[in-house]
Amino acid sequence: MQDNIDKKIKEFASRETIRVPKGFDERMERIKMSLPQERQVHKARRFPMRAAVILAAVLVLCLTIPVVAEQMNLNQIFKNIFMKPSEEPKMAPDTAAEGKAPVMEPVEADHPFLTQAGSILFQKVENAGLSFTARGIVGDGNSLYLAFDVETLDGQPFEGETEEKVKQFLFGEIYMQLDGASMGQYCGAARIDDGSVPGKATFLIKETLRFEGVDSVAGHQLKISIKDLRVSDDSLKVFDMEDLASLSKNFSEVTPDDYLEWGATESEGPDGVKDRHTIYLLNRAGKKLKFCDTYPEMEIDNMAFIDGDLYLNLNLNGAVNPNDLSDMNVVNRKNGEILSVHGSGFNAVNLDTFEGLDPSVGSDYENGEQIGTRVQFIGLGSPEKLKDAVLALGGTGSYRTVYQGSWEFEFPLDYEDTSVVYEDMNQVLPNGIEVEQMTLSPISMKLTMKTDVDSFGDMALELDDGSRIALDDLQWDRKDGVVLFQTMYPAVVETGRIKAVVINGERLALSGDQTK
Repeated sequence: MQDNIDKKIKEFASRETIRVPKGFDERMERIKMSLPQERQVHKARRFPMRAAVILAAVLVLCLTIPVVAEQMNLNQIFKNIFMKPSEEPKMAPDTAAEGKAPVMEPVEADHPFLTQAGSILFQKVENAGLSFTARGIVGDGNSLYLAFDVETLDGQPFEGETEEKVKQFLFGEIYMQLDGASMGQYCGAARIDDGSVPGKATFLIKETLRFEGVDSVAGHQLKISIKDLRVSDDSLKVFDMEDLASLSKNFSEVTPDDYLEWGATESEGPDGVKDRHTIYLLNRAGKKLKFCDTYPEMEIDNMAFIDGDLYLNLNLNGAVNPNDLSDMNVVNRKNGEILSVHGSGFNAVNLDTFEGLDPSVGSDYENGEQIGTRVQFIGLGSPEKLKDAVLALGGTGSYRTVYQGSWEFEFPLDYEDTSVVYEDMNQVLPNGIEVEQMTLSPISMKLTMKTDVDSFGDMALELDDGSRIALDDLQWDRKDGVVLFQTMYPAVVETGRIKAVVINGERLALSGDQTK
């Protein structure tokens, strides 16, 4: 699919008649400035003797292409990761208090947001036996999706890659800088292709951007430096099972009566930005769903998504030692990408030792012996995202560097910032949080708040049909009594459909006359 896109780009660039777009000269100068001064590998290419504007157009097409050409499809480049809440059937307004999650469906290739906020890239850097190609960006003023391909130059499989062994890839470092500033931020990347082509992989960077003094990154110059490609030493023990998306259909949607809040995990990065995830206890349901040929005795007792996290209650039935499940993961069985690790740090409930716990939670012990376990997998979003996702053990240990080198991309964030700004809100919620300003886009939210609260959870978007989308990718920091809070949504949401924002459980209604 990508080869076809490359071919179409080259065909488009070689046409005799090319319309010079508005602002072409300024754009050309900006893109020429974005070219790295030094490359690890330089490839000589012969161009036909045509007008200078054609050569200039080739350079533009090879770096940043606004999504206006019909043959350019960001969904293909991003492996169809973008989802949106369905508009049909709509829920009745009186269901708003229930806050049911909407059904998700794929975003169309011609969706207005992708057309406005996306650009196709074609920037290639080669070094250390690998070719890195930036393919596409989708973003707003405060967040970014970037898809890039990694391929072996000789067309052979990646080192250590075989059909029998599922491996995980990890980059030694990914660092982003804006407008040539010395300071920047680190990020990670996840593999999103299906692993069907040996020696080729597509990775996704999904990142909240925080550059001091910059209100919107749209139009700025971004540099991304990547170092070393590493591979896990140990293979995963992948369960032979149906994918989790299929298994989830055996369980009913949960209500707040089916689980209770147990606590939360919080972490703070080196830049002071905090992340928080709530831990819940999912009630035992008494279901005995056998699901795995690897461990035929094991059963799923209950399964649910709560605030974007997957919860599984398992009956072990002697299949494995409970202690061996501490490194259980959810992985893509086709490409080996670890989608989530067991994150709650809580394995079992013994009603005989927990005083005051509601018996409806159920016990994972029988006659003093642990017979079951409970696992929480963070940030999986919804069942729709679990196609080809299965359980696995191991694989999160040591990594070794198999391709040592560095690769750099540099390009303008040439897309439209589709954010809506709510200024001078000064609304105080019942929990004491004063919201001063809010920025909403179809993929992210930024809040400026005055509050003494140092922990955030129970965050959601409420849509026009009363459904709610839970937000779990939460980041915030505090300075002089003011909290700057940012989050990226698990789906693309039209800002016109967002009627309220839930902040620490309190609902803040929105109106169009508040926007800038």
